[in-house]
Amino acid sequence: MKKLDLKKKLLGKKFLIYILITVIAIVVWATLFNLIKWLAVIYFAFRFVKLALRGFSCPTCWFHTIIAALVVILTYIVSSKLFIVFFVIFIWADFFFGEKN
Repeated sequence: MKKLDLKKKLLGKKFLIYILITVIAIVVWATLFNLIKWLAVIYFAFRFVKLALRGFSCPTCWFHTIIAALVVILTYIVSSKLFIVFFVIFIWADFFFGEKN
């Protein structure tokens, strides 16, 4: 009985939607996050140069530079391969163990 349910589930619309989401997520991750990563690094470099030109004495510039550094760290975490692996695992866990339609 369970084998029949799994076969029925794998042939449904929901399965095709999850396949599509997985493929789109991998393609977007591979292209978009490299661009975002480089933009974050360039923004951090801009903020650091601005801080240096002001003599490291501007509190607002320090704040912006620290925020830019945190954004760079966050983009490297989000764009890592481990993040996309967890994302795909959670998508498919929802497919197999999520609510039954």
